[in-house]
Amino acid sequence: MKKFTAWVILAALFGTLVFAMGRLLKSSEPNVILIVLDTLRADHLGTYGYARDTSPHLDQFAAENLQFNYAMTAAPWTPASLASMFSGVYPSRHGMMPPDGRGLAKQSSHRLESQVETLAEIFSAHGYLTAGITPNPWLKSEFGYNQGFDRYHYRDRDRAAEINGAAFKVISEITKQKKPFFLFLHYLDPHDPYDAPEPYGSMFKGKPPGLDYAPEMEQLINAYDGEIRYMDDRVGELFAFLKEQGLYDNSRIVILGDHGEQFKEHGNLTHGFMVHTEELHIPLLVKSGQPHRAPDFTVSSIDIFPTLLEMAGIPVPATAQGLSLLNDENFRAREGVLSEIKRKYNQKAFTNFEGRKLILEYPLESGLVQEDPAGGKVLGVFDRHSDYAELHPSLDPALIAPLKQELSKLYADTVKGRIESTEAPVSDKTLEQLKSLGYLH
Repeated sequence: MKKFTAWVILAALFGTLVFAMGRLLKSSEPNVILIVLDTLRADHLGTYGYARDTSPHLDQFAAENLQFNYAMTAAPWTPASLASMFSGVYPSRHGMMPPDGRGLAKQSSHRLESQVETLAEIFSAHGYLTAGITPNPWLKSEFGYNQGFDRYHYRDRDRAAEINGAAFKVISEITKQKKPFFLFLHYLDPHDPYDAPEPYGSMFKGKPPGLDYAPEMEQLINAYDGEIRYMDDRVGELFAFLKEQGLYDNSRIVILGDHGEQFKEHGNLTHGFMVHTEELHIPLLVKSGQPHRAPDFTVSSIDIFPTLLEMAGIPVPATAQGLSLLNDENFRAREGVLSEIKRKYNQKAFTNFEGRKLILEYPLESGLVQEDPAGGKVLGVFDRHSDYAELHPSLDPALIAPLKQELSKLYADTVKGRIESTEAPVSDKTLEQLKSLGYLH
């Protein structure tokens, strides 16, 4: 009897030990936070060389973590760009390139398909609590971006302070459940109209650094820079909150822009027009636990998908086109990355490892998917080292030919697994919200 009792006690102790070890292992899983800074071009941050003090908190974050000096967004406007971040594939595969124009959108728009396996779905399947907060109407649930989120909050065009308020509440609630979480936070402030609260609205005056802009562009850029500084201070408050809650150290964080902004460098205002550097080059900062470094080769916004999963120890689906940013050797064999837009213009860009870019244009009526992607009109080859602003296109056949060849290879792989997006009706309320942000005129 005593022997039996001893075995029972030992079994109970062993069970308790296993449970405790399980809890310990579980608690060691990192929280994962994806922070998207809408409409933020890289060259307006101090850490990317901007002469104005627009980004002290992001600059400090970059100095302590990984900074990717030449990250290209997969698409220069939000619906396509976020679909690529959430799925790890290019727009020509996931198909989320909605029609632009109120009449077209009223007839039908596009929805992120359920066949697209998203970050939130994967994190949820691996025991993570998932939450998302966005103020951008393109990301409302009716467009399918809420897939996989336990909580998904649309905050109609809220400023960063209100996004923080919602985030602090959500974080406080989900941490009570003692499970790791995946959190998507989206700040909209640098999106036009540029109307940051004071003192930010009038913080920057005079001639902006960089190109020689017309006076009316100078005023817009000054206001845009004020929006960036306002948002940066709120990001600093988020960091402070995470530290106060004891969450910062065990969190893996990726911060990036979804696209940039044009100030008539190529004839247009705002974004979603072309695949030039002011719309494609985005900041990309990663807190992974690795020491600071700043790789100078080309990466893509699709690369955050495998990076976030790897940081959580989750296997990356074979369908992902992105590569983990945690290992530089991953990129040596990749010839380059793809960026796409079909809105006011129909363009594709192929940017190689070193930063040489080929831009091709297609007829608007030809659709997003091209039978012969290399058959578009060549707008030029640009080298970021000698012509960062992309004002001097080269039409040298010796430069064009190899880039066309690599584009064709990448594109063939991309469309192989293409998902046809479903058309979905858009509510009048959403149409008005999109119009207020300069879309669907």
